[in-house]
Amino acid sequence: MDTDRLKRAGRIVVMGVGNPDRGDDAVGAYVAEILINAGYSNVFNCLSVPENYLVKVNALNPDTIIIADAVNMNESPGFFKLIEPEKIQQGITTHNAGLDMIAEFLRMSGKAEILILAIQPETVSGAASMGPAVKKAADEIIERLKEVI
Repeated sequence: MDTDRLKRAGRIVVMGVGNPDRGDDAVGAYVAEILINAGYSNVFNCLSVPENYLVKVNALNPDTIIIADAVNMNESPGFFKLIEPEKIQQGITTHNAGLDMIAEFLRMSGKAEILILAIQPETVSGAASMGPAVKKAADEIIERLKEVI
């Protein structure tokens, strides 16, 4: 994740997306929850319904919106990168609206740059918790985001 780029990104809002009942799919929600508990008010734990947070996110008038979510990129579990929404291929989603639709709505309703913080899951089944590689990546992501938000 390019933290230098994000340091120049202005006011950043983070949307964590994921289903805690589906193993590694919880990763985006986990990242958001830890940041919220650390006192960051520009972070939303959207769980599997990011569409319910779009108005709240836009109300903060961000320059950059980062959507953290599990995305199948055919990489090793825990691999992560920032990508533009239009470059995302068919990802793993458990929410009603796809990331492309969410990003398009945010783009049309504000001036913010939209970025997907894509995290490669190992499993998105009914596993009780995230796997160790994805949890380790999530903890690294949290530390990096703390530097820029």
